[in-house]
Amino acid sequence: MGADVGLGEEGELADVLDAAHVLGTPERRARLRICASETCSARFYDRSPAGVRRWCSMRTCGNAAKARRHRRRQAVTTQNKNDRSTG
Repeated sequence: MGADVGLGEEGELADVLDAAHVLGTPERRARLRICASETCSARFYDRSPAGVRRWCSMRTCGNAAKARRHRRRQAVTTQNKNDRSTG
């Protein structure tokens, strides 16, 4: 059967069938995500208790997104302070 599916090793076929079984329920399929980072498109399975994970890795993509958001907020705050002091 493995040759019909196009997988060279029986172990690969078993992995595919295992993944299909694990992700067989709609609830589990709903936890498959694409990273929310502007520079990443990794796919991951959300194992967070609330099911609201956004990034493939908090260490890389999540931290970078939060840092960008912080810098944008700081720039707006600085601009607002400058506008008030000159006006």
